[in-house]
Amino acid sequence: MAVWFWLLDSALSCSLLLDSNLNSNTTMNHADTLEAVRTASLAHTAAAEALMLATQKAFPIGTIVRVTLGRNRIEGEVIGHSESWWYHPDYVRIRNTSSGKIRKFSATSLFDDAEVITLP
Repeated sequence: MAVWFWLLDSALSCSLLLDSNLNSNTTMNHADTLEAVRTASLAHTAAAEALMLATQKAFPIGTIVRVTLGRNRIEGEVIGHSESWWYHPDYVRIRNTSSGKIRKFSATSLFDDAEVITLP
């Protein structure tokens, strides 16, 4: 976990450095720019992996939740999560307990809306 915070801090530093140099008359040399890109990429990967793990811990498989789908509230069981950090790391698959239909929800949207009924 400490590595992720270090990478995020490094990415923020790179972002501030790039931003200040883009908005001023000074220029960065190419090696510094490439290093900033590499550090930001590592921070992006770490953040996505952390989001995926946090989602899995917040909504473990077997959890019963109540969520809003359109204008309706549905009750469903968490049956899976995203399996890749690079493509929607915060997705949660929920099976409607009434109809059996499976839907994908973004966990970041569930934080505001979901009502956890039971944990496994």
